[in-house]
Amino acid sequence: MGAIQQLLQEHELDIDERTLARVFEACLSRAGGPPYPDPAEHLSPQELETLARGGFRVDPPEHGVEDPAIQAAVSYTSLLLTALTTEQAAARLGVTDGRIRQRLKKRELYGIKLGKDWRLPRFQFSDDGLVLNISRVLPAVPRDLSPVALYHWLTHPDPDLVLDESPLSPLRWLQCGGDPHLVAELAEDLR
Repeated sequence: MGAIQQLLQEHELDIDERTLARVFEACLSRAGGPPYPDPAEHLSPQELETLARGGFRVDPPEHGVEDPAIQAAVSYTSLLLTALTTEQAAARLGVTDGRIRQRLKKRELYGIKLGKDWRLPRFQFSDDGLVLNISRVLPAVPRDLSPVALYHWLTHPDPDLVLDESPLSPLRWLQCGGDPHLVAELAEDLR
């Protein structure tokens, strides 16, 4: 068994390598090209020489794992591959598929539209349903915020959400019963 297939099995992802490659390719396409162009394409020879004399690197950036576009594509791929379908979300919440679609429309659930289908990232779900009060926060999230940016904001400590002198992530804050209005206010400022 190959390393990729082993990883998929370890994370209980029921997807074959070809499908994974197609999803990853689509995510890379959405991430766009390299964010850091070759400086030689945008600067004059004199400007390049001045920068080099000052000790600044003027080489084209290396692309690889640390490339932000690739990191974003990997994160987006992970969100999609681990997300629930509307049917799976309905079963988890004990409601109908139609009710899930209504909640997506009201933005009480967060979904990523893929063609005609929806994928609901797992970050909004708890073991027994939804993260406490997440449906009161999601409508405040700017519509144009990328899924990756939303995931990172929800899962990283925020200095405005402090419990026992420790900053909590918005998700952890909600899980601990923190005020969802405060998280919603913070969400409105995301750009």
